[in-house]
Amino acid sequence: MATRHERLNVKPEYLRLIDIERLTGLSMSHVRNEIARGHLDAYKVGKSVLVPTESVHRWIRGTDPENSAAADAA
Repeated sequence: MATRHERLNVKPEYLRLIDIERLTGLSMSHVRNEIARGHLDAYKVGKSVLVPTESVHRWIRGTDPENSAAADAA
């Protein structure tokens, strides 16, 4: 069954951890570790953790600006 976003063809601005897990195939604990390391931006909203979709795409591509700056300095 298609989700509401898929039916409406709307791209969400934020993803929940379960969405990232499904998108990447990585465990939620791995995603939480990446957030703790600062590799993913995240916001706590109530009981939910929301990650900006663009942050996830940068992380997947490996083009996080902070990591790029650190690599350039080395």
